[in-house]
Amino acid sequence: MHERWAKAAELLPTDRQMPVLLRKITLSAQQTGVQFVMFRPQDVRAQQHYTELPLALSVFGGYHQVGSFIAELANMRRIITVSNLQIKANMKSDNPTQTVSADFTASAYSLNSQVAIRAREGGQGRSTACTQGIVVAPPIRPGRRGA
Repeated sequence: MHERWAKAAELLPTDRQMPVLLRKITLSAQQTGVQFVMFRPQDVRAQQHYTELPLALSVFGGYHQVGSFIAELANMRRIITVSNLQIKANMKSDNPTQTVSADFTASAYSLNSQVAIRAREGGQGRSTACTQGIVVAPPIRPGRRGA
């Protein structure tokens, strides 16, 4: 049970770990060759079992670089979803390799503290999901890399 909890905690941590998340996103951008135009945290959205931490991102680079960056986000060990993706031709750049810009929302998730405490303690009043040893999380897309 502890192994399952450790794996789940990596995908869906109990604290927001925003500095770590921002470093990983920035490193992914550097590795894929995209540049940030905008990086703005949005309002946190609390759900029953988890909290969504959306970030509004705007990047530019080559078409394949932007695609690689989005793939890096989607394949991080922590659950991150990409939504509201808009890709546009980048006509403003003097650099011929920076052909597109992309605006999108990248949302990371964290497990709500009370759900995590009940699951770890194995105490009374646990939710059905925790009783069965299942961590409730947003849907994971097909093709996601495993642990």
